[in-house]
Amino acid sequence: FFYDFDQHKENKTILIIGNGLLYNHFLSFLKLNIDFFKKNGYKITYKLHPIEIPGWETRYKELKELNDSERIKVITDQCSMAILIKKSEFVIGVNSTSIYESLDSGCKVIILDLQSSEYFDDLINSNIVKKKNPLIPISIIDLDFTHRKTIRFFDPSNKELIKTVL
Repeated sequence: FFYDFDQHKENKTILIIGNGLLYNHFLSFLKLNIDFFKKNGYKITYKLHPIEIPGWETRYKELKELNDSERIKVITDQCSMAILIKKSEFVIGVNSTSIYESLDSGCKVIILDLQSSEYFDDLINSNIVKKKNPLIPISIIDLDFTHRKTIRFFDPSNKELIKTVL
């Protein structure tokens, strides 16, 4: 999946992986913590799930306002998830294959304690990812951890083969 895994992360970058069913919880978490993130120099990217993209600007007015005011950057389909993950230091989500891809890419992962977060209990219990109550403000302590190497969830890519098709 990540054929140039060696690319360096951009410091203080947070990728939030959207989830249409839990949008209101994600928005509440973002609104609760956006001032903290900005005050501490974090750049926030919110990647909409493909199902959320059609009509998002009308349906997600508050998210659009945050995007328009440049407090966050909302990504629809103009950039691949792989590129966003490769650049991000932190990834925040709930239930997505992209969580595993983020771990393979060396991201620090925070799972919001919402419906379906239990799928990551084994990683939480092994201290590979952190679980965060989305109703409690985030702190520097929550962000103070290092990525723990683990087994790769996806087979490593054959870089030379991939370069021939690019």
